[in-house]
Amino acid sequence: MSFKHFCSLLLIVLSVTTALGQETYLDTFGSTSYANNDGSQNFSSNWLEQNDDNSPFGGRITITGGRLRFRNNDNRWIYRFVPLAGANSATMTLDYDANSAGGEAIDVFIYNADNNNWNFIQRISGGTGTVTYNLTNAEIASNPAIIFFPADTSWGNADTIFIDNVQFSALYGSELQVNDVTVNEDDGTATFTVTHTGSSASGAYSVNYTTTDISAVSGQDYTASTGTLNFNGNVNDTETITIPIIDDAIFEGDETFTISFTSTTDTNVDITDTATGTILANDALIITDGETDTTCSDIFLDSGGISNYADN
Repeated sequence: MSFKHFCSLLLIVLSVTTALGQETYLDTFGSTSYANNDGSQNFSSNWLEQNDDNSPFGGRITITGGRLRFRNNDNRWIYRFVPLAGANSATMTLDYDANSAGGEAIDVFIYNADNNNWNFIQRISGGTGTVTYNLTNAEIASNPAIIFFPADTSWGNADTIFIDNVQFSALYGSELQVNDVTVNEDDGTATFTVTHTGSSASGAYSVNYTTTDISAVSGQDYTASTGTLNFNGNVNDTETITIPIIDDAIFEGDETFTISFTSTTDTNVDITDTATGTILANDALIITDGETDTTCSDIFLDSGGISNYADN
């Protein structure tokens, strides 16, 4: 069957039960079956072969030693559908071992079932590693498939590639997201934007936040803060958190602190996201060739800055 025939003839009925929080669709290939479901949710189809025997026990595509194996894989391919519609975001990951590929390759695609689009993700042609891909909103909504397709038809008898731990990690429901912020020590404040994403909540709600030291010290580098934000429950509603920054005279490098959410009146909203605030130090001047600084009370560092003692 060709690309065109696959895309035009494929008809599959998919269903999905969404839940709040993160769900995983995972195949570790721990048993010799094309129906493995090792995550918190089930794939919407088994693995389906084209131009092979559609069996995990034999043929050019098999499950061997707890991995999906491609050997002498001319014009044979395999795919599996995952019911992601309704997810806010989804990330695909997989492991590969192509040490015995013999110069051959497997291409990884994400198939959009709504528009018959094959989105090329990565070519696996040697070595070992991990593939990571964040699906687009359109791909998520289409209840997509992952496809492994040979890059050419000149495989030898011993040319082999292994795939393992194919996983889709999907986030469902409402979520708060907060951005990282970088400021200069003398900027006075650091302002963080918090956004309601995903789906709308059942109504208005509030969330409490707090700051925590990392390398920055509250009371010395910034003012420790706690507070409450009020959201209307609609997607893309935003609120801000403003943290006072202290411009001290202590000789130190850049420093960081975090903002996290501690509680909410709507437990269906995911509040696990955190933000890092970075304070860029201004307590020393870096010597730069050709520039002039006029000051009576500063520390001067060579071009290596505070941490590189070897520069001249």
